[in-house]
Amino acid sequence: DYAAKKRFAYFKNAFVQYKYKGLKIQFGIADAFQFKVQEKFWGYRYIQQSFQDKNKFGPSADLGIFAFYKISSKLSTDISFTNGEGYSNIQQDEYFKGSFGLTYKPIDALVIRGYVDAYQSEDITQYSANAFIGLTTKYFTLGNEFNYQANTSHVENHDRYGLSFYSTVKLVNKVKFFARYDYLYSNILGGDDIPWNLAKDGSSITSGIEYQPIKNVKMALNYQDFIAYAENAADSHYLYFNI
Repeated sequence: DYAAKKRFAYFKNAFVQYKYKGLKIQFGIADAFQFKVQEKFWGYRYIQQSFQDKNKFGPSADLGIFAFYKISSKLSTDISFTNGEGYSNIQQDEYFKGSFGLTYKPIDALVIRGYVDAYQSEDITQYSANAFIGLTTKYFTLGNEFNYQANTSHVENHDRYGLSFYSTVKLVNKVKFFARYDYLYSNILGGDDIPWNLAKDGSSITSGIEYQPIKNVKMALNYQDFIAYAENAADSHYLYFNI
């Protein structure tokens, strides 16, 4: 069955790396650039994936060539040419994915990023783009990202839009409050009256309290929900304790 087929080992990172001053090049299976900045800024991967990872806008790691260059102390760029199918799948066709990103930090507290990619197929090319801005202070963080994907899964005119807002507030020593709001929406095709991805469209909230007693241990009591866009779909509400 399908479950049995997935019982195999794989590498998420297995690459050769070259570094010289501000340049870093990796060849092999390595972390993709698409949402790495946002995932690090969100900071609660052990509780919830970042928006693009959660909604499969792209793989977190892939097979290919990855190049990062620090242009100055404030500006860096990244380019990749990859398989596009992710680190757990073999190369099943001759098509590839190319990406380009720019990250700008005008001051230490502020990061701005833009990213685009094109993932080709035999007939339809899938395009993705996202913009992110994040502010970090001694007492709180604020992050906001907008995501867009055209021709999702190489199906023409199947477009998706996504917003994600997240924040962390330091309450007292070792205790933080965090909250995040996501919204995913798909377009309505000609002749239809509902979005093509209606079953997955909707909004969600993740919020809670995190306690970090020592450097390498974190624990969080948190609430997560999903409010479906479809009127006849069931909403979900969960309470978690993550360590």
